[in-house]
Amino acid sequence: MSIALVYHLLKLLKNQWLTKQELEQLQQRKLQRIIKHAYERVSYYHKLFNSVGIKPEDIRSKEDLRYIPITSRTRIQNLPTNEITAQGVMLRDCHRMRTSGSTGIPLEIIKSEKDYQLSNLTMLRSLLANGYRLTDRHVVVHTPKRPRRYWFQYLGLMRQNCISPFDNLGDQIRQLRQARPDLIRGLSSSLRRIAEEVKRRHVTGIFPRVVATGGELLDPKTRQIIQSGFRSKVVDFYNSYECGNIAWECGRYEGYHMNIDSLVIEIVNNAMSVRPGEKGEVLITSLDSYAMPLIRYRIKDIATGGESLCSCGRGLPLLRRIEGRTDDEIVLSNGAIVSPFELLCRLENIPGVLQFRVIQKKIDSFVIQLNREPNAAPGTLMGRVRRELGGVLGDRCSIEIKIVDEIPRDPSGKVRSVISNVKQGSIKGL
Repeated sequence: MSIALVYHLLKLLKNQWLTKQELEQLQQRKLQRIIKHAYERVSYYHKLFNSVGIKPEDIRSKEDLRYIPITSRTRIQNLPTNEITAQGVMLRDCHRMRTSGSTGIPLEIIKSEKDYQLSNLTMLRSLLANGYRLTDRHVVVHTPKRPRRYWFQYLGLMRQNCISPFDNLGDQIRQLRQARPDLIRGLSSSLRRIAEEVKRRHVTGIFPRVVATGGELLDPKTRQIIQSGFRSKVVDFYNSYECGNIAWECGRYEGYHMNIDSLVIEIVNNAMSVRPGEKGEVLITSLDSYAMPLIRYRIKDIATGGESLCSCGRGLPLLRRIEGRTDDEIVLSNGAIVSPFELLCRLENIPGVLQFRVIQKKIDSFVIQLNREPNAAPGTLMGRVRRELGGVLGDRCSIEIKIVDEIPRDPSGKVRSVISNVKQGSIKGL
């Protein structure tokens, strides 16, 4: 880690204890810089701003962002690289990351070495805030790719191993016992499977100090299973492939600390900011992405807004709750919208349910895949599931329940608990 990066990490560690007003002033200065840079150096944003008659000096605060049109993933995918990257960026020296996500359509995110490292440091701050130490052994259960190794890791600093969630469950546990991690990080569903198996087999030798989940919704039951299986505290991180770490829990569990010194996070409905406690779509403006700026980028997540502060004393305001993906929202025939989090809370508490998937085939037709405990009576279990879902989806909906041995994973390793095939489009106004 270079002296410059160490200096930036120290600044980040100090920033979290600034007052909310001081952090907002820092955010405003960084916002004005990235807006000016995007307009002057990125063809896409230059044209976008001109199309609505906006100049950089018109954006003086985060409230002024509403004048800038929203940028979607689809729009970026359809543009040539030279239109969405800054002039003068040496692409051969950049980190180029591709993911298909749940849509199956590849998206390439381009970060300069500096952009990439700053994003990593923001994640590191959230880990350090939760008890991680630079000398800790760290295992990530998320990707089959071997990460790049840095010189400081050979000195015993920030050591990290990767375990693929697609490996045999027994192999994953064996690798964890060999690694003896102080920190385990990964997808909620992957860590839950491991924790359940560890507890079932009375496995010893895996005693992490911290388990960090992310990438999927963490419901209360999954949190309890992971905590019990690893006998460790569990903290949840809100991450985005495009923007890195967006928000994170601390040990007080009062919400998610938003990294407003590196991002502007908007929660909107009908293209207007929601009030604290209301639900809406998440828009992100990255303040440290200069190679490929993302301004008012729609990451297709739903969250419940909030501006309160945590009792821990940090000035980073709290996001109340992550609700799920807009693609996974259930829209009923009466226009009501049901978030994935609502369904998770309903079904996870039913005795005998190990895992489930809700698939909306048509506006009033659903298929429920259930993975049950061996001693759970199918008839009783399915009756309880029908009653719980009937209270949310309505009694007139057709609900077909299938008992399955396992819920399949996406190529990314995620397990999607809710899938809607009803193309309701985006929330009105976006």
